[in-house]
Amino acid sequence: METVVITGGALITEEMNHSGDFLFPVLKLEEANYKDLLGGRGLRYLTEATKMALVAAKMAKENAKVEDLVPERSGVVVATNLSSMSTIVDFDYLTLTEGPRAVGAMQGPNLVLNATAAKLGIHFNITGFNTTISTGRVASLDALEYAYHMIQKQEVDLVIMTGVEEWTPTYKKWLEETNLMSAEQLNQFRQLGGTIILESESHAQARGAKIYGQIVDFSSTFAPALLAGGGVELESRLEYSYLIDDLAKDRDKISTVCVADSYLDTSHQERDTYFRKCFEQAELIAIGDVFGGDLFGSTGVAQVLCSLQKFQGGNGLIFCHDEGGNFRGLLLKSSQLAHKGEKL
Repeated sequence: METVVITGGALITEEMNHSGDFLFPVLKLEEANYKDLLGGRGLRYLTEATKMALVAAKMAKENAKVEDLVPERSGVVVATNLSSMSTIVDFDYLTLTEGPRAVGAMQGPNLVLNATAAKLGIHFNITGFNTTISTGRVASLDALEYAYHMIQKQEVDLVIMTGVEEWTPTYKKWLEETNLMSAEQLNQFRQLGGTIILESESHAQARGAKIYGQIVDFSSTFAPALLAGGGVELESRLEYSYLIDDLAKDRDKISTVCVADSYLDTSHQERDTYFRKCFEQAELIAIGDVFGGDLFGSTGVAQVLCSLQKFQGGNGLIFCHDEGGNFRGLLLKSSQLAHKGEKL
């Protein structure tokens, strides 16, 4: 089977707490002029998530120096949970308050969750496959594994994998008014779109691509107690222990550990103590600290790009879990090519 490597990436983000140069291009959301970046045609009919995804994919494609895609040998997979919610809220509100004639026909396509993936496929003329994955906070890691297997099976040579969550004022207001989330919970969420370019190693080498890292293995487990609302710290540690034993056969080779959790510990200090006990030599990255809050389904794509940023040799582990009880782990292998002082 094919070896799967990462050859590019990019982020468009609401907040980022990082000093110095970042390995991949990053655009602050407040600085994003979509008309300049994407052109004005049809822009008003795109969701915020779709615009973020298009910009992130465009930047990642340039970062990977991908010029000509072979449509049938390329694929798109998008991880998202919220990208249609603002449109749905607006559509339902207008329908209920002013009647069905008040809503525009152009809103229709954005009512479905795969609108973002479909637009990426059309924009880049990709016909290999087009998939949307909506599995909560672990969605990006699920999407990465989907892309990984499609390349391994030689269904495609290259995949544009995007994780994106929009967090618009309309959606926030609706959640506040319906009491589905507390003000404290709402303040934890951050908007982010990120893209990772995945290729088979043979395809990347043939075109002379720079390889940032290799996807080695995935692991997953499920904690029913979390789904039932009875999850406790011990339960989470047991699940993480399983992922660690499954992925990290040689813990001394792990240079970074990137975590995104909401159950393991209420205190960063306690959480850090747990992981440092497991990996004494590794650098610990808390993704919420880097991006100022919870990124929900786009968490995994940010974790991968931040982990590659921190690689100084050795391998990296990524852990993420969701309130639904899903726990995901990913093992990355570093590439020395990414750390020779090359300017992107």
